[in-house]
Amino acid sequence: MANSLGFISTESGGVQNLDDYLTGYVEGCMVTLLSAVPEPASYALMGMGLLLVAGRARRWSRSGD
Repeated sequence: MANSLGFISTESGGVQNLDDYLTGYVEGCMVTLLSAVPEPASYALMGMGLLLVAGRARRWSRSGD
């Protein structure tokens, strides 16, 4: 697993390193962080891009006839 940094938004409105936050508040437990799930808008944008590429490829192959 690659080393990565995590941050948490605090109640005071600041941002704190997750390792420092957990060290200060949590003792004797293990925290496992999962990877982020892409937002639906990311999937929609990727799908639109794929459709555009497929449309261009189809149009390009037809113009070669």
